[in-house]
Amino acid sequence: MKKIISFFLIAIFVSCAPRVDKLKLSESHYKLGLAYLTSENDFRALKEFEEALKYNPKDDRVYYAISTFYLKKNIFSKAEENILKALNIAPNNSEYINTYASILAAKGKTEEAISQWMRILQDPTYPNIPMVYYNIGYAYFTLGQLKEASIFFQKSVKMNRFFTASYLMLYDIYMKTDQVEKAEAILEKSVEYNPANNSLKLKLGEHYYNQKKYNKAVEIFEEIIIKTPNSPEAKKASKYLNSLGIYK
Repeated sequence: MKKIISFFLIAIFVSCAPRVDKLKLSESHYKLGLAYLTSENDFRALKEFEEALKYNPKDDRVYYAISTFYLKKNIFSKAEENILKALNIAPNNSEYINTYASILAAKGKTEEAISQWMRILQDPTYPNIPMVYYNIGYAYFTLGQLKEASIFFQKSVKMNRFFTASYLMLYDIYMKTDQVEKAEAILEKSVEYNPANNSLKLKLGEHYYNQKKYNKAVEIFEEIIIKTPNSPEAKKASKYLNSLGIYK
């Protein structure tokens, strides 16, 4: 009886060994591909990912990585083809859904992209919901649906008050819709929450300048120059001050 059991265990081990080896080889090629993906030799990543799939054709991570490679190259048809393969294996993976939505948006399928991003909002574990809100807001913005866009940009900054891109989009929307006071208020709030962000400060200074609130504009421009004299924003700020006859 012991001999039968021993033989049975050996048979299982032998039958499993090739499978284990294949998984290890696949993982090795996958990790090497990831390393290449973020290097100057990113073209080598694709070869490694293809090798990984030879040993484990059901690894959704590899298809996702291949999709990322093609997305970097703006080859959207190939990117979509591979992200769909990843989603076929792991249909509820929010990161894959986000990539798919981004591809759809890049291809001009904006409404389809929005519906995919909306799916991610149902995932409480997704780590970057503010970015999803921003993406949805921007998608609505490109469709000309400014009211809907502003709702999602507001949600983005409510969840992450440091999300500067959403503040700037809200500013643009308010200016486009002649809500100057709201536009000014949102820029002021963005600078309050992000006091080290020169881009936001410069934007606020430019707003004051364009609204002929020169005293406030000068205060902002001078602060930029004093705190970061060698920055690109300081150079622009000095030009504005020069136009007011303050700096020459």
